Amino acid sequence: MVQNFANQVAEIRLSPDLSSGRVVDQITNADVHGAFRIPTTIAEHGDRLAIVNSRFDLGLPPPLGTGVPPGTDYDVALVRKP
Repeated sequence: MVQNFANQVAEIRLSPDLSSGRVVDQITNADVHGAFRIPTTIAEHGDRLAIVNSRFDLGLPPPLGTGVPPGTDYDVALVRKP
């Protein structure tokens, strides 16, 4: 689970009936040497996780804000699964 403004990702172990879950591991921004810039989504890619940075650190999309400045760079942080 991506925890946007906390700049971290949590691994959640779900119960068999999917009604609850518990955090079993976390990847923090410090663990990835500052590669998270408000992550928004995640995808599994082999033995890695591809984590898309939103750049909400530079501005929120309308109607919550004016958006990010033109020319803003976006990236994907690739990290090994815990």
